[in-house]
Amino acid sequence: MNDLHRLDDARTAILLQTVQQLSMAQTPQEVLATYGQGLRNLGQELSFLSLSVRGLEPGEYKITRFYEEQDQLLADTTNPWEQWDHLPTQTGGLLGELIAEPIPKWIENLSVPSDPVLGERLAGYKSLLAIPLFDGGEALNWGVLLSPEADAFNPTRNGDILLRSNLVGMTVRHVRMAEQLKQANERIAREVQMIARIQQGLMPASLPEIPGLKLAADFKTYDTAGGDLYDVHPLTDDPKGPWAILMADASGHGPAATTVCAMMHAILHTYPKQPDGPAQLLAHANEHLSAKRIESSFVTAVLAFFDPVKRTLTYARAGHPPLLLKNPGLGGAVQRLEEVGEFPLGIVGNVSFSEATITLAENQTVLFYTDGITEAKDENEKMFDIEGIERALDHCMGDPDCTVHSIHQSVRIHEGGIRPMDDQTLLAIQAV
Repeated sequence: MNDLHRLDDARTAILLQTVQQLSMAQTPQEVLATYGQGLRNLGQELSFLSLSVRGLEPGEYKITRFYEEQDQLLADTTNPWEQWDHLPTQTGGLLGELIAEPIPKWIENLSVPSDPVLGERLAGYKSLLAIPLFDGGEALNWGVLLSPEADAFNPTRNGDILLRSNLVGMTVRHVRMAEQLKQANERIAREVQMIARIQQGLMPASLPEIPGLKLAADFKTYDTAGGDLYDVHPLTDDPKGPWAILMADASGHGPAATTVCAMMHAILHTYPKQPDGPAQLLAHANEHLSAKRIESSFVTAVLAFFDPVKRTLTYARAGHPPLLLKNPGLGGAVQRLEEVGEFPLGIVGNVSFSEATITLAENQTVLFYTDGITEAKDENEKMFDIEGIERALDHCMGDPDCTVHSIHQSVRIHEGGIRPMDDQTLLAIQAV
């Protein structure tokens, strides 16, 4: 029969509580405060000094902490690593002697009435233990324990303190790394939020009033920032003149895709003259994006010019899903406008784009969309596809608001709660 023993003596209980609290520490200060409290609970009242040689020349060091009373250690909330550049660099003195070799040292019958670096702060102490704290195999930090008792340290106790101090040092380092990672992630999150606002600023704050058209649009990003872009703007100062309607999708996701979208927006809006047609403007954008040679980046786009007087829609397509034309009425036929279509933008230069023109009859609706709609998947990896859009359009007469709402609702039902993997953008226009 096995003899089971329990480590439930008072000392073990204190050590167990200390390591449990160390596992929950979120900052280096919490680690040191927990360790200090553990020492106090064990009846060990020691002063504590720490220094670092990280990134300094041989013989140089910075004092990062000096707690003459453990109450100071428990109450201190400062983080010396955030003030590193403001800490003075020191040389010499007793500390300089102690760190000359990366091995533990202790002094009995300590007597330092005055020190070149610490002044008279060591005068009341009678013994000292200096412990190298290793990081990546190097003694980059040191802990110095001080006691008013002349025989506070001995070889047996020193070995125990050496091991415990380095374990606490590693805990501090890991917590500091986690703290730095959290801070970096927070900075990145703020930057991504700003990029997302920039992306939203590229799109119309509200859709314009265009003679002969009703419009509705909706943009949903699966992440904070994405690569979808739509735009509606006049090509002349005359509101009855032609209007440009764009739907574009930069490859990839996140800030990189948003940056490419911003480039696309700037290229199109700075075209030096009124373009002859959407094909000319797409060719211009393609030349500029191709010249940038952004690795593994391209943009799919469909660009249409609407003439309010002639009620014509002339469009060109660069690798983008085809426009969909819905005829009036429930159950009205949906036609895929696939007559034209060339390479996505930014892959190769010197591409000629073709155009097609349709005349919109009253109540006909044209849908612009990105592949985040058609490639939305259910739990079985089945895509929503263009057929999904066509089925959703069966439930609307063609009103743009109804069209956009019906498609998004159908996509949500298809996904069944699965998180989208791409931005989902819709723009519907209806002739009136």
